[in-house]
Amino acid sequence: MDNVYPIDVSTGEVKSGYKLFSEEQWEKRKQYSEMRRETKQYNSELGGFIFLLYKDSKIFTEISPQTTARLVYLSTFLPYGENVLHMGKNSIMTKKYMQDCLGLQSSGFDIFYAEATAHGYLEATDNGFVFGKGYFQKGKIQDIEGLKRTKVYIKSIRALYQNTPPSKHRYLGYLFMLLPFVNLEWNVLCRNPEERDIKQITPITIGDFCDYIGYKRTNAKRLIQSFRSIVFRTESGYFQRVCSFVYESDMSSMMIFCNPRIFYAGSDYRQVEAFGLFFRDCDINGTLIRDEDR
Repeated sequence: MDNVYPIDVSTGEVKSGYKLFSEEQWEKRKQYSEMRRETKQYNSELGGFIFLLYKDSKIFTEISPQTTARLVYLSTFLPYGENVLHMGKNSIMTKKYMQDCLGLQSSGFDIFYAEATAHGYLEATDNGFVFGKGYFQKGKIQDIEGLKRTKVYIKSIRALYQNTPPSKHRYLGYLFMLLPFVNLEWNVLCRNPEERDIKQITPITIGDFCDYIGYKRTNAKRLIQSFRSIVFRTESGYFQRVCSFVYESDMSSMMIFCNPRIFYAGSDYRQVEAFGLFFRDCDINGTLIRDEDR
């Protein structure tokens, strides 16, 4: 056994190839390992993820919000390490399947397809339909200076899209347009998304939200009500809202939290789990479910 012991008992020196850790270092390594294990389990429960990549604070600005939502949904059909849309494990997605998959009538699909291809987001090739612009990728990505990434969870995005009627797809698009403003650790919309101290975060108000997406401030309450009605089924069998509007005395102090089961850009999802109170189970209409009614 002496040949695997890190200390030379005759000299008291650490053998070559070994490194000793303090109790504090061992505890940090243990915590990191546990975080990695739990994060891997979390990712698996949500069906894996697609990376949404961006450098600028403004994304998807040249297309309509409903087209944005439909592109994000289609990205969940990318296989690992490829850029060609599939409708099955070994089947390339056809245009007819794409329309059926998106749940659109011919006229709505034609508008989507024309806009997505005209602006280079979607391209028909001899090998199938591929994404342009470099926004979406499934699999390992290279570290490029200034490139930011957000995990978009496959099961949740599909459940969200399939439970949202086409008339409300634009609201999903609004949220995806604001991804660059989602805080990297706390999933709250803010002006300083890379700030890790939640006490230093400068939140985006509902008025700011309206300004960013080109929505009239006078219709802010309608916007909030629309988002409160957009839900998706979770693995528990219940539904959750896509985002939550939280404020104390007035709307000027409001914080808009995005459900981390939809997307998350941080390194430790357990930090956003603390906000589970904001994403309580609800019914298909977005009405919160009381514990006694379960």
